[in-house]
Amino acid sequence: MVMNGAKMFKKSFNEYALPMIIRSVFSSIMHTADRTIAAIFIGASALVATTLVTPLLYFIYGISALFIGGLGAYVGLLIGRNNLEKANRTSSGIIILLGIIGIVISIPSLVFSTK
Repeated sequence: MVMNGAKMFKKSFNEYALPMIIRSVFSSIMHTADRTIAAIFIGASALVATTLVTPLLYFIYGISALFIGGLGAYVGLLIGRNNLEKANRTSSGIIILLGIIGIVISIPSLVFSTK
């Protein structure tokens, strides 16, 4: 049975886009709740800290999504071509590369942090 365009779009939307939209809504609610609780119960310095850290978190998320999305598709292609050895090397390299990037990003935070 062949699906028409609208049914195929709805199926794809429900399968791929809807879970991401729901995740984004819950992530926004959790972020807002964290900042509100920090401001009410801990104080203004906690609110300032969460505000300063948020761009760094989004930057790290963007880099990881870039690598995982693009290179994950490449690893899937290699697995599909039955090139498992190269897929294993590539996926290991991705994990090591993301670890190195995480360390490089965290070093300035540790060096310039004060009590």
